[in-house]
Amino acid sequence: MISIPSKPHVTGSQAYTGGKRDDGRPALSALFEYNTAYSMTYVGLIALFMHEVMPGHHLHSVMTDLNLDLDVEATMPTMCSPQVALWEGVAQNALNFLFDDREEAYRLVGKIFDVDPKDVEIQYAIEALIDAAKHDGSILGQREGWSEGGVKAYARDMCALTDPLPNKIWGWGKHPLIGPMYGVTYDYGNKKVARAIRDHGRLAVARVGYNTKGLVDIETFRKVLEGELEPLR
Repeated sequence: MISIPSKPHVTGSQAYTGGKRDDGRPALSALFEYNTAYSMTYVGLIALFMHEVMPGHHLHSVMTDLNLDLDVEATMPTMCSPQVALWEGVAQNALNFLFDDREEAYRLVGKIFDVDPKDVEIQYAIEALIDAAKHDGSILGQREGWSEGGVKAYARDMCALTDPLPNKIWGWGKHPLIGPMYGVTYDYGNKKVARAIRDHGRLAVARVGYNTKGLVDIETFRKVLEGELEPLR
């Protein structure tokens, strides 16, 4: 884990490189980065790690790498696409994949990491507000014509985000692709995957969503779950 202050609009990221060990076994290597320009609490770092690493993006990449007869490029979801909407949706549902309900999740995460369960609950409320800001930022700025100051004020006042996060929301929101085609995927993907878990159960959703049956995106994922489509292998 290293500092990435040169990327002002990135809070944290995971880059999967895969590779093989000397004995031929999969190395499953990856780099997890956190931008120290953003203040972070201990419980916030736990939530970020669960999104970026386990059971989020890193596990998603590992399962894709090990289960598909495809090159490592299959572990790299295309930005601003239906594919990345699924990956963000899976990562945002970390608690739903691991626990039966949120009360259990907050209690057990608190026990594992020695933090107050209420602090875990508050952190995930903050995560939902960040998703809302990412979703709404480009809509307000690009479609509704809000100014930079207006979008930042919305992020602060309506989504309770503190500096420098409103700068990130504006930076993403004003971009012609990242704003309307990536920022919205967190909230959209989150809701799609959460609904699928409610309808089909977390194990069935994990088998399809983590690409163990073939490569899927946010739309083909639903069709595979419902038996309407065979995934790409």
